[in-house]
Amino acid sequence: MTTMTRLPLQPLQSETLRDAADMTIAAARRNAAPGALAPVLLADMARILHTHFGINPFVTAQHIRPALAVLRERFERLVCSIDCTTDAYA
Repeated sequence: MTTMTRLPLQPLQSETLRDAADMTIAAARRNAAPGALAPVLLADMARILHTHFGINPFVTAQHIRPALAVLRERFERLVCSIDCTTDAYA
């Protein structure tokens, strides 16, 4: 009987996370009702990573923490607090 060795999961590339965060923010802004705050959600970022990049990103906390950090950084850099909310600080 042979055993399969599981390779450790590799952290996502920062460019991929940044692109996914930007796409998440843009989609939230597009889909928000006029005058309403756009919800920028980690779950939406995960969906974009999966559908657009073919990545199932959030297997362990090791993978969630960098995604949250990038989503917070992009949220601040793109001055999203004016017209968005996020769960990235929860």
